[in-house]
Amino acid sequence: MSAVSSAGKGMSIALVAPSSVPFVIGGAENLWWSLLRHINENTPHRAELIKLPSPEGDFRSLVESYAAFSRLDLSHFDQVISTKYPAWMIRHPNHVVYLQHRLRGLYDTYHFCGLPDDLSVDAPAQLRALWDWMATIRGRRDSLDTLLAALRAVAEVDGFAPWLALPSPFVRRAVHTLDSIGLATSQVSRYAAISKTVARRQDYFPAGASVHAVSHPSGLPVAPHGRYDYFFTASRLDGPKRIEMMVRAMASVRGDVPLVIAGTGPEEARLKELAKNDPRIRFVGYVNDESLSRWYADARAVLYVPYDEDMGLITFEAMQAAKPVVTVRDSGGPTEFVEDGVNGYCVDPEPAALARALQALTDSPELAQRMGQEGARRVAAVTWNKVCEALIHEPEPVAAPRGVGAGERKRITVLSTFPSYPPKGGGQARIYHLWRRVAQQHDVTIVALGPSDSPGSDAFVAPGLREIVIPKTVEQDRHEQEVSASVDWVPCADSAFALAPELTPDYVRVAGDHAARSDIVVASHPYAYPAVRGVRIGELWYEAHNDETRMKQAMYPATAQGEALVQAIDAIERELCERAQRVICVSESDLDSLSQRYRADRSKFFVAANGVDLDSVRYRDPDQRRELQQRLGLSGRAMALVLASWHGPNLDAVETVLTAAPSFPEVDFVVVGSAGGAFAGRELPANVSMVGAVSDEEKDLLLGAATVALNPMASGGGSNLKLLDYMASGAPVLTSEYGRRGVAGADDLLWLYDDSVESFVRELRAFCATSDEQRRIRVPLARDYVERNFSWSIIVGEVLRRII
Repeated sequence: MSAVSSAGKGMSIALVAPSSVPFVIGGAENLWWSLLRHINENTPHRAELIKLPSPEGDFRSLVESYAAFSRLDLSHFDQVISTKYPAWMIRHPNHVVYLQHRLRGLYDTYHFCGLPDDLSVDAPAQLRALWDWMATIRGRRDSLDTLLAALRAVAEVDGFAPWLALPSPFVRRAVHTLDSIGLATSQVSRYAAISKTVARRQDYFPAGASVHAVSHPSGLPVAPHGRYDYFFTASRLDGPKRIEMMVRAMASVRGDVPLVIAGTGPEEARLKELAKNDPRIRFVGYVNDESLSRWYADARAVLYVPYDEDMGLITFEAMQAAKPVVTVRDSGGPTEFVEDGVNGYCVDPEPAALARALQALTDSPELAQRMGQEGARRVAAVTWNKVCEALIHEPEPVAAPRGVGAGERKRITVLSTFPSYPPKGGGQARIYHLWRRVAQQHDVTIVALGPSDSPGSDAFVAPGLREIVIPKTVEQDRHEQEVSASVDWVPCADSAFALAPELTPDYVRVAGDHAARSDIVVASHPYAYPAVRGVRIGELWYEAHNDETRMKQAMYPATAQGEALVQAIDAIERELCERAQRVICVSESDLDSLSQRYRADRSKFFVAANGVDLDSVRYRDPDQRRELQQRLGLSGRAMALVLASWHGPNLDAVETVLTAAPSFPEVDFVVVGSAGGAFAGRELPANVSMVGAVSDEEKDLLLGAATVALNPMASGGGSNLKLLDYMASGAPVLTSEYGRRGVAGADDLLWLYDDSVESFVRELRAFCATSDEQRRIRVPLARDYVERNFSWSIIVGEVLRRII
């Protein structure tokens, strides 16, 4: 519950921040002072800004700055809010991170310097050992004191100086490890970011973290004014701000509208030399807030073209002054507010494109005025009230003793035949994203079966969500091979385990122990249930990802062995549907099929559909998609993307693609996922690539660059997680009628065909001929449809309502 809306009850809040050495004032200070003032003057809460000197000029100073915040005791506050390294090392039970940026030179701009990822081969053995160890303790607060002591020790060795220079691979790994501890999900109660740009940056937030992007206004008092005399920018004069691009653009702008540049920095002399022959360009140096407001007031437009800026307060300040903003497409935060041709210009990052925008504003003061008014309306919705609503939350109440009250935390054990973390395939994603949200109110433990060659694990993979992974035994592997051989080598690890869970006795023991001590035991899929069949269970649930019996019947051959295996799965699924107090289905069709076939009490069945983790699926509009294609060298040819794991219905879908591909020599078909392994050694059409399993970052790039996403499913149960990922990413979707099950009411947002290969070819050809306008209309509506209907935060409510 938001504490802002709690009548009459205020909290004590500490804003925790670094004080730069030497001290400077910038956007971070603007945020802290403005947020502090708003909390104290406009909410029932009391806030204080607590800053510690944080030098970072050398490795030792940087380590000590992190250490200082890790020791800071602020337990007398109800909540702490941090926004920047190293302040988030603070330890507090109600710690909210409103992230501005990490140490960018060791994160998103590190590789611009051409620096390596790995430690050099000649590094001393002591550094190499510490390097390797740091990779094993990411996110572990219990290792922090040891880590700090080790980093201090190496900082004292003069001979290590070459490897401890800033930036360097070793320093980078040290800071990444420290940040992973301070920002771990076990240490932070809520994550937010100052912009979508920051929220999407690689490595900025822990895996699985839910991040709310909420922009803040500027604390600078700015008022609109009626004059439009000059172009203006205010910025530090250094490389990433790209003032040079503005100077070069002005050389191509006709007219006498001046460019006024406020600010100082290391490139000041060079920029003045570059601009010396253009009397229209004026450098005014440092300006205070009062002068800055006046400069905004009479500007025709404000230029702001940094590279990948976190947010950029100049954008808000300009729009508050009713001035259009001219920025470029790779400027990051500013592009979230500048709509090209509406409240300013967002152009390619090159002087010629910038010059064209400036020429249009030079030629038409009326255009500048009209755009400025649009900008003022745009930023009126950005308020400190919204920031406070996102950040200020009462501490979670301490759970009542077991057995006391209706709101007690339940102990829930989820049984699975595969690990859920990190989530890659559809089943993994469902288990992880659904149950980690349940774990916000109840104690959830997943007992999962892992590969025989893995060491196993026992860890909290999200707040309140523990996953224990038990490796299969060699005997289990051998049994699995025998069962698979009996059904023509169709993969059947899950079915084989269901037939003989006793071959992995550690799984039976651990699952049974947790099941016996739990309030609720959830069989996620039916295959792990036989491991606890003889255990006395308080309440049994069945989470049916599919109609498993019907699906296995389609996968296994119609032989005696195949039919026997289907009958065995049918018996387990029947027992679960009859015995379970609750049966979770992912679609109404599965609910009907299971409840009717087993003649089970329909009232205990309910639907909790498959969903999408919207924080991890980046939406790209057609222009951003085209820009990414150019960056990746994919422009000029269409790319059709298929996500497919090694699963019978998915393999059939890939067969459809392979049959159709020769008809489209101008299209590159890319199959992502483990399904590619099923086609190893097979001759493929020249325009088909099987890329196998990929990382989340690689998947995001492929989804973002796809011309069209294909969902040619003709069988299988449940619903299609990949279809929701496609829709959320902004990729146009061509799907079979069967494949679009579970998304009722979305037909107008998709490109549909009638399940035959001939129809697939025909509709894909028709799609390739569609205009950009048709795609622009459908894709944002598809994203909105997913947000409204398939966010895990909404879906989990169906489960939580039934945990009583």
